[in-house]
Amino acid sequence: MAWIEKLLATYEACKGREPSGKEPLMPVSHAVQQAHIEITIDGTGTFKGVRVVQKEETVIPATEKSAGRTGTGALPHPLCDKVQYGAKDYPSHGGAKPSFFDAYRNQLATWCQSENSHIKAKAVLAYVDKGTLVDDLVQHNVLHLDAGGKLIVAPAKLSDLGPRFADPPEIFCLIAPNQEKKTRDQGDA
Repeated sequence: MAWIEKLLATYEACKGREPSGKEPLMPVSHAVQQAHIEITIDGTGTFKGVRVVQKEETVIPATEKSAGRTGTGALPHPLCDKVQYGAKDYPSHGGAKPSFFDAYRNQLATWCQSENSHIKAKAVLAYVDKGTLVDDLVQHNVLHLDAGGKLIVAPAKLSDLGPRFADPPEIFCLIAPNQEKKTRDQGDA
């Protein structure tokens, strides 16, 4: 038995038997990400609802490349990712960062056309193909636009957000500020 087969056998034998209070073993081909938004869709990709997630780590599918990305380049996670990756309408709303929608969509479509396809991945593909992610999140008061219909990039210091908001919107409180630019970009949600 090759070492990789022994490693997999060891993983399978240990999975689910972690000591109480210890972190569970991560599933193969997954990564932990800080989720900010949880969107509910049905099996046909129809938007059903959304909620802001409070500082919760979420285990998501990842590729070897996406798990090691450093914030540059189009290396999308296969199923769920930041707004700048999953929103076809991100550029039309003035997204401050490059859009990686095409790379995200193509990778998801390839998965959906493979023998390893999953009904949930197909529902996500149907939803993102509608191109209304940012519009849906704005409509449900999760993301925020300026008077020109562009996504607001908030200052790192939320008290500098200005008079439009009595209190900073919840999403800005969750997004980590970019220390170099001194801003909080909704594309990072």
